[in-house]
Amino acid sequence: MPSAAHETMVEFIRSHPQWFDALLRAMGHGALPDGARAVDPSARVVDPGTVQVDVLLSSGDAGPWAVVELQRDDDPTKGRRWLLAAAALHDRRGVMGDVFVVTHARSVARWASTAAVVEGPHGTRLALIPRVVCLRRADAEALLATGRPELALFAAWAVHAQRSDAAARLVRRAIVTMGALPDAALRGRPGPRDDQHGR
Repeated sequence: MPSAAHETMVEFIRSHPQWFDALLRAMGHGALPDGARAVDPSARVVDPGTVQVDVLLSSGDAGPWAVVELQRDDDPTKGRRWLLAAAALHDRRGVMGDVFVVTHARSVARWASTAAVVEGPHGTRLALIPRVVCLRRADAEALLATGRPELALFAAWAVHAQRSDAAARLVRRAIVTMGALPDAALRGRPGPRDDQHGR
C-alpha cells in the first residue's frame, strides 16, 4: 500500500509541477519541458493493457513528456513497468521523454539505475536508464538553504523515514520555510487513489 508520505508528495507534484522543475534545477538535472502539466498517468499499451505511473507531465497531445516515480524500496515489477510506460509514451507522443525516479535511499538509487536493464538468453538487451534523483540529508540541507518554500517540501520528504533528532530539527525548519507557501497549497490534502500499488 502507498504510504502517506508517498501519496502526499505525488499529489504536490501533480498539483505543482513547477515545484518539481525547481527541484530538478536545484539538483543539477536540468528543467522540465516548457508548459509541462500533470495529465492522466496511465500509459495505455494495448487495450486493455495499462501501466500506471505516479505522475505524468506533458504539454499537449504530442511532444516532450516526463514520468515521475517516487520510490522508497526496491520493487522487482518496476523495471518492466518503466520499460513499458516509456515505450508506450515514446510511440504515442513521437519523442522520447524522461523517467525520473525520486528516492531518499542510496540503495534504492543504485537499484533504480539498473532495474529496467534486461538481457535475453542470446544477448539481446533492452534498457531504460532513468534519471535518479536521490535526496539525502546533505541535499535536504542544501535545499533548505535556498529559502525557497517549494524546495523545503522536498527537503522534509528526504528525511521523512528517519527518526533522529537531526531529522526532526530539519523537518521543523522545513515547516517554517513552507509557511511562505500560499495557504491553499498548505491546506491541500491528497485523496485516496484508485490504484493501490505498493511503494
